[in-house]
Amino acid sequence: MLFVGDGLVSMIEPERHCLLWEVGPEPCRKVMDGLVEHPTMTRGLGLLEVLFGMWLASRQEPRRIRRLFR
Repeated sequence: MLFVGDGLVSMIEPERHCLLWEVGPEPCRKVMDGLVEHPTMTRGLGLLEVLFGMWLASRQEPRRIRRLFR
């Protein structure tokens, strides 16, 4: 769910979303600066993030829980 949500926000408002993540060590801030400057690339990465999240979700199996009371 995190990948899908983060990816959707990246696709809808790439600059604003990247600016929210401009924290931490200098290398991380530089990556975010680059993404802010290239919103189309950020949208593409957001799409990949959504697709990856959906792929992960499709591979999940529900866990069977034994019922105590029938």
